Amino acid sequence: MKYLYYHKPGIERAVKGKKIFLFLDYDGTLAPLAATPKKAGIPEGTMSLLEKIAENYRFKLAFISGRKLKDIENKTPLKNALHSGNHGLEIEGRGFNLQGVISRKTKTAIRRIAREFAKRTSPLKGVLIEDKGVTVSLHYRLADKKDMPQVNDIFKKTVQPYVRRGLVKINPAKMVYEVRPPVDWDKGKAIQWIFERYKASSGSKNIVPVFIGDDSPDEPAFVAVRKEGGITVRVGNAPVSRAEYYVRSIKEVPEFLEMLLKSP
Repeated sequence: MKYLYYHKPGIERAVKGKKIFLFLDYDGTLAPLAATPKKAGIPEGTMSLLEKIAENYRFKLAFISGRKLKDIENKTPLKNALHSGNHGLEIEGRGFNLQGVISRKTKTAIRRIAREFAKRTSPLKGVLIEDKGVTVSLHYRLADKKDMPQVNDIFKKTVQPYVRRGLVKINPAKMVYEVRPPVDWDKGKAIQWIFERYKASSGSKNIVPVFIGDDSPDEPAFVAVRKEGGITVRVGNAPVSRAEYYVRSIKEVPEFLEMLLKSP
């Protein structure tokens, strides 16, 4: 990856005179990672920039999050913005609506896994179970290090029987284990679905997609946006990533948003 601010002129040329479809992850990208998902919020200055972007005719704005759809909508209640939750399994916005087709057996399996997680981890401090309907996450950011072997054991023993039967799949992220439906769908495919429909409905080809993310679930999104000739930015210089550029920390994200707003 290349450090974004060493390549500002090239990025400005890439977006000059074009409409910008801005796709944004939430946690770790716009909102600093917090002890619990409820505590993670967007700083006032960043939110002000997002409000300006949402109102700017040159931009289309979409939030692509691992959070539950209603949660990300509540966190980013901006007019004209699209929202996608559960890593693209849920999409809502003016002219856009998608609810992932999930089998009854998988829905039942995820409900059972959420209950088992809650029951088996209840004696352990710092373990949070986030039931997001079509997915469930086990957060261990606050767990005591000495309890981690037990946390890992609980996770594996609870989930593996369902994985073997093809009812769920596992996705590790930053300090969290995510259990998802076993469908071939991710943030990248969600962005591709949204972007293709937006191009068709707008009748314009003069659009450049931009995506900013920070974690492994964002990698498919980097791939999808680069295929469209767009700009991809990862928060943090990861050893391996499909993003073309990186910023050093979440503090540099507002600078990039402002740069896009001011671009000719």
